[in-house]
Amino acid sequence: AGSAALLADDPGTGAPADIVIHPQGKQLYVSMRGANTITVLDVDAEGGLTLRQSLPCAGVNPRGLTIAPDGRFVFAANVESGNLAAFRIGADGTLQAAGGGARGGRPGIVRFFCGVSRL
Repeated sequence: AGSAALLADDPGTGAPADIVIHPQGKQLYVSMRGANTITVLDVDAEGGLTLRQSLPCAGVNPRGLTIAPDGRFVFAANVESGNLAAFRIGADGTLQAAGGGARGGRPGIVRFFCGVSRL
């Protein structure tokens, strides 16, 4: 099992900006500023962490992350490149770029509001 040291602020790996946990509780997804990556960590039954994957965030300076309500996609808000990137979550928790996404502004936070009929 790993530890929080996997996410340490390190010039070679960047600094964590946002952390979300999959609804099933088996993976953590972490946006890593500087490295421009998303890190996937497996969570064991005792809460230990093991590095599963690190992949490009499809932009520059990832900040906010969110998981779609159905648990099938992760979305990353990339501040400096001004885009929202989509990633498909595989059966093993790994991510694959899903293409598409959106451009505009400097997105920093992305969230889903389910069951809200009006804002």
